[in-house]
Amino acid sequence: MDLSNQLKEKTDNHLVNQIKLSQCNSSLSELINRHSGICVTICQRYSQVLSAEGVSLDELKNEKDYVIYQAALSYNNSKNIKFSSWLGNCMKYYCLNTINSNKKKIKLQERYSVYSPKENESQNLIKKSEDIDYINSILSKLKDKRIGKIYSLRYSPEHRKPLSWKKISEKMGVSSQTAINLHDKGRLIINKKANSKEIVDSI
Repeated sequence: MDLSNQLKEKTDNHLVNQIKLSQCNSSLSELINRHSGICVTICQRYSQVLSAEGVSLDELKNEKDYVIYQAALSYNNSKNIKFSSWLGNCMKYYCLNTINSNKKKIKLQERYSVYSPKENESQNLIKKSEDIDYINSILSKLKDKRIGKIYSLRYSPEHRKPLSWKKISEKMGVSSQTAINLHDKGRLIINKKANSKEIVDSI
């Protein structure tokens, strides 16, 4: 019996533990295969609100692998809740946070991720360009150059929406999970630098 068939017989808890303990990409893939339907269903519940806020439903669906991975890392089976229920809540809050962040657009990385040049938005474009230059300056100084490469691929202005983790992993020659981990590492660094900059600017 090959590994994929073996994993199909494992419980969600086992797969989650493998992801936490050894960053098992095969276990993550099995969780994604099992529970993508839950994520899609929840996204569809918010489709009208998302559309009204200018968020593409397909774009949000593309983020389900990321949500499933984060749900696995934060899942605690000692609280007597099934992983599928926990994932459902995580996907729900991801949808709500996406809606709220799209309304506010005040966080640095949010302005970066929704970057889409339009000739009739010159002032906003200038502000977003400054943000991108600032972020690129941070990422260019990191020892792990893969982080900057992942950000340049995912948020390239050539694309109408962020590049999927699958395509990024193929271009980078790493697993989707590794790409997500590096992206999150970069986000933490950007947030830390941005908060420090805001404190200095307010003095």
